[in-house]
Amino acid sequence: MLTIKQDQMDVFQQHMEQNFVRSLAQELRQEHPDEVATLDEEELYRRINIGIQRAARYGLEDEYSLEIFITLMFVAAPNFDLHALFKEVLNTPDLPPERRLEYAMEISTDEDWQEIEDNRDDRVWQTTPESI
Repeated sequence: MLTIKQDQMDVFQQHMEQNFVRSLAQELRQEHPDEVATLDEEELYRRINIGIQRAARYGLEDEYSLEIFITLMFVAAPNFDLHALFKEVLNTPDLPPERRLEYAMEISTDEDWQEIEDNRDDRVWQTTPESI
């Protein structure tokens, strides 16, 4: 019988997270070059990790939800999740976490997106992943 120790699982998990960060960084550079053009790799990775930590506050852990959440941080506003609609939906316990972000996007209006843009707060990027 094969036994995997917890420290081995931790190393594997860390490796998977690093691969996700690298992959998402590459995708952001390809799909949204203007939003990340001024960032070196270290800073881009740091910001992606901030996004992972912010998303975790809402129970978002699957790669699809993380990718959408973090992309919205770069494209819409790093604090988009504090907008009333998104905040309410992302904290809805009756909706599975992996469905919350998609649902919020489905019901959001142009006015919601304008409010998000108007209330953009780039100070979010000045935090550290550990402080979230």
